[in-house]
Amino acid sequence: DSDFFGYEIGCFTTIDSCIPLEKDLRQAGFRLIYIMSQNKLRYNYIDLMDEKAFLKCEIDSNNLTIQKSTESFNPSIHSKQELLELNLKSGIFSRFYKDENFSNAEYEKLYNKWIVNCLEDNDNFEILVKIINSNIAGFVALKVKENSLDIQLLAVDPLFRGLGIGSLLSPAMGICPES
Repeated sequence: DSDFFGYEIGCFTTIDSCIPLEKDLRQAGFRLIYIMSQNKLRYNYIDLMDEKAFLKCEIDSNNLTIQKSTESFNPSIHSKQELLELNLKSGIFSRFYKDENFSNAEYEKLYNKWIVNCLEDNDNFEILVKIINSNIAGFVALKVKENSLDIQLLAVDPLFRGLGIGSLLSPAMGICPES
């Protein structure tokens, strides 16, 4: 991340939700620090921009099926520009958009790079789209691993939100057992 953004980025992992004091964090010289914890962090002197949640379940990647109403993104049929624009719309909920400390178009740079990497690496990524009236109503970019899927990006066009498209595109809905 440091090379991509052009400034120092650090990572601090804690198992008991204790983190260094603000002065210690500032003295470390990082402009951005990822703080990883299994427990909730609540501190007045740190602006926490988001939380990342993990859903983990065993899957058989050989038996994955694509929902009938979705399809794999195909650049000869679907608009790459439309996909890129929808990807940027989805990022408005991310820390890279919400955090005022990002001031060099980091959000746009990151989200554009992210989706382009998914598009270019067909061996490791799958992009599924939901088409409504010839428009990409939503998409999910999945990183396919031997026994898991990582949702990289999930976006639904604001015009089509509230219709269950995000759930339709989420592989967890059909793969993981109900908890």
